[in-house]
Amino acid sequence: MNPDGSDLNGITQNEQDDWEPAISGDGSQIAFVSTRDGNNEIYVMNADGTDQRRLTNNAGSDEYPNWSPTAPKISFSRTVNNKTSLYVVNADGSGLIELAPVQKGSNWRQNWSPDGKQIVFVSDRSGQRSLYSVNEDGSSLRRLTSLGDDEAPWWSHDGQHIAFMSRRAGNYDIYVMDASGSNQTRLTNTQEDEFDPVWSPDDQQIGFVANREVLSMHFDGSARQVLTSGANYDSWLRWSPDGRYLAFVSDNNGDRELYVVNSDGSGMTRLTNNPTFDGNFTWAPSRP
Repeated sequence: MNPDGSDLNGITQNEQDDWEPAISGDGSQIAFVSTRDGNNEIYVMNADGTDQRRLTNNAGSDEYPNWSPTAPKISFSRTVNNKTSLYVVNADGSGLIELAPVQKGSNWRQNWSPDGKQIVFVSDRSGQRSLYSVNEDGSSLRRLTSLGDDEAPWWSHDGQHIAFMSRRAGNYDIYVMDASGSNQTRLTNTQEDEFDPVWSPDDQQIGFVANREVLSMHFDGSARQVLTSGANYDSWLRWSPDGRYLAFVSDNNGDRELYVVNSDGSGMTRLTNNPTFDGNFTWAPSRP
């Protein structure tokens, strides 16, 4: 659908659930999760909904597909017996590899570097939640943080920094560090938890969630601004490719719907209106 909520079209139709869409960098394909064949598996289809095909087939739960920004590859998580591992597979289903296998603990919450060469992720292999990076072929595992309870890594678009949230100081705050793990800097310092940082397309701002609301701040932590307000719970925010909007999920009207707000906090608009859950959205790439 369009950013104003118009032209809403369903592109999958079956009796089971389809969710967690991820659009390829060129906008031509969509990866998603479906239970249509009995359990959570990764599927791929053309952006118009045609040629839907299953990529994974196993007894575990495959979720959270994420496209490489530079190649037809998809990373995803697989959970078997309460243990979560990360994998990369080609968009045609070939070349499946496990990233950074671990005997004890799990790997999850992966995010690609802009050049498609590395993946940053969360792992508790050391006994605490820390951030690691690994090459897209599974080589060169590196531990980036070691102070405990670090989550939600998000690479900046220029590839120089990683934003994340951490509870190392007591409650969850937003931090940023160099892609190498150096210069870890705390950006927020309040009595409330701050969650899920996401970089704006120009890397000048970071959007995040705090006190059930959507906020933004300058990349150095200054100019903190509340973009939404009310008794509702706002989450799952994503910047539009042109940086003009932030889309998010909110229960502002009693159930979970999609909303969009201008980057300055004006013009909040409800995009969906139905009694079922609307969420797990993604923006399509900007059209030339």
